[in-house]
Formats: sequence, C-alpha cells, structure tokens
Amino acid sequence: MPKRDPTVPPFTIDELEPVKFLQRGAMGFVWRYRQFSRAAGAARHTRTPLGYVAVKCVEVSEYTRSTIQHAYSEARAQRQGAGNGNVVALHDVLVVADDLIALVMEEVEGGRTLADEIDAARRRRGKLSAETIARWGEEISNGLQSFHSPSARGNALAHRDIAPQNVLLTREGRVKLGDMGIATVVGDTALGPTDPAPVMGRVIRMAPEQYYGDGEWGTAVDYWALGLIVFELATSTPLEHFCAERVPKMTPSPEYSRAIGDAVRRQARQHPTMHPELRDLVTELVVNDPAKRAGAGRLREARTRIASGRIQDFGDCTTVPTATPERQEEPSRWLAEGEIDQLRESLRSSPETGSSGAFERLVGRRRAERHQAHEEEP
Repeated sequence: MPKRDPTVPPFTIDELEPVKFLQRGAMGFVWRYRQFSRAAGAARHTRTPLGYVAVKCVEVSEYTRSTIQHAYSEARAQRQGAGNGNVVALHDVLVVADDLIALVMEEVEGGRTLADEIDAARRRRGKLSAETIARWGEEISNGLQSFHSPSARGNALAHRDIAPQNVLLTREGRVKLGDMGIATVVGDTALGPTDPAPVMGRVIRMAPEQYYGDGEWGTAVDYWALGLIVFELATSTPLEHFCAERVPKMTPSPEYSRAIGDAVRRQARQHPTMHPELRDLVTELVVNDPAKRAGAGRLREARTRIASGRIQDFGDCTTVPTATPERQEEPSRWLAEGEIDQLRESLRSSPETGSSGAFERLVGRRRAERHQAHEEEP
C-alpha cells in the first residue's frame, strides 16, 4: 500500500473536521482539526463546535507492525499522564482506516518548543533567566512523575525521548510533554524494564546504561536527558552544536554517552555566566551512575533556591547576597571650611616659603622632609 500524502486531509467524520496540516515527524504526521459535539439523535447541522485539537496520524501496514506498538505506547503514556498539567492530554484513539491510527490530542496553542527558545536565545546572543530555566526543569520533572510512578492507570514508564523538540510551551510559557511514542514499561523499582526493551531514542541524548539489555536501566534515563536540556537552556547552545565542536565522533555506545557527559559537566563547571545552582544541577543530573543521578526532589530544590534570591545571577558575575550591616558613624576625614581655604592658600606657594604643615598633609610627612632636605642642599 503506497504511503499517504501527509498534506492531504487524512479523514473526516462528524465530530472532527480537518483544518490545517501542521507537521510531519518520525512516527507520523499531525493535523489541526476542529472538534464538534452533537446530541444523540440531533441533525448533523446542529453540531456544537468545541474548539480545536491536534490529531497525530500513524500509518500502519503489515510490514511495519512496530508502528502499532509506537501508537499504543504513546496512547498508554498519555493516558497515564491524564490530569497532569505538564503532559499533553489525550482525548481519544481512533482506527480511521485499515492502515491509519489517529491520536486525538490537546492542541498546545502557540506551537513553540524549548528547541525554539534555545535557538532564539542563541541567535540574539542572549541568555534565558535562571529562574525560567529552573521552572521549566521542574515542570518537565513534574510531567515525568506521571509516567515514572506506578499507579492504578498502569506500570511505571520511561519516556526515553526527552528532548527540546518534544517539550511544548503554552502561550503562558507552561511546559507540556509530548511525543511519547517510544515510552516503555519499567519495573516498579524504576531500575530495569520488566520486558526486554530495544536500544531506542536519540543517540546523542541516551544515558550510558541505555545501551545495555533488560534489567540494566530504568526511569533515570529521562533525568540524564533532562540534565542535557538544562545545560542547553543555560548556555543557549543546542546539544548537537556543542557535541560537534567538543566531543569526538564515536560509534554509538556507552563510551560515547560518557564522553558527552564528561564534556557537558566540564563545560558547566567552567562556564563563566552559568548560575551556580544550574551548574550544580547539571553536574548532578548528567551522572554516569543512574543510582547517583538527581531526580524530581533536586529540581524542586533548585527552583526554590533560585526563586528565593539566596543566589542571584548577574550575567557574568554571580554573588551571594549578604546582610547589610548597620551604618556606623565614623570620624569625619574632611577638612572644615576654614581649613580648606587655608590649605588652598598654602599650596599656591612653594613648600619652603609656605606652610610645611599644609604640604605634609598633601604628600605625607616623610616625603615632605625628603623634599625639604633636597631643596636645602647647596
């Protein structure tokens, strides 16, 4: 069966009408649809518009059955995140044709991602505020908790694709996690998949342990990737550009991931303008040992500390404010008005004929004595 043209409306039903093609991705394409509701038994023309939704369409064929698993994984993950304000909401899953599955999702107005924010800051040679970065980091972590914590909705999941391109921003600047097509179930301890999970994800963002087999990794891989995002936001540098300049090209492997981690930690420690709290956060998230990797609690702490103002960021100079001591009265070092006039008059004359006291006040006693001895030499 030939592949569909993504720019052609994929389907139309009473409740959904296509409006605009939005984008094509690795796992399908996305359209904007207008949603309607209709009371039972009512005529079609009496539909009530409800607003707009994003519909992600995943093509399926007998030769690409893995795409069915991707669609199922995304639907399962988004269902598990239902009610979390930092996760894109899933409204429905439709099988609209033999070769097409549609995920009807919340439309995030504005359409900006963290990748857009990093690119904009880089082009204007500016930087994002430490408080904004810490808030976004905490909101990403909050969204991840919906997947990482087992609940009545299902087992713990690892997202496995935490990247700036998959973190959407609302018009108010609030984070929404999306693109969960490769999310996978992990054990209750979050330290190992319950089922064999293939090596999958963006190679440049994979944690070292993610290359190993069943039982060797868990949800901590998402916090490694989150640490890389914090680094990118704090330096206004996409990871792809950073690695191209600083990390030797290597075959994808645990050693390659460790080399990226080493370079990121080293640059974070040496960066002249990175907020110290963000510097510590990066070095605690991008850690080779998943058991020692920071998590949600550390991200909350970082945001609280930065928001409290205990550590302030002043561009290229970071200081810790200290309490201002009460002002104490000191003896005045200024001359009285009459003494100023007298000194001015004395300085108009040479030291040997004028007031030696005035000259001493100007240059000091010993220099005045040396000058006087020099003048008296024959």
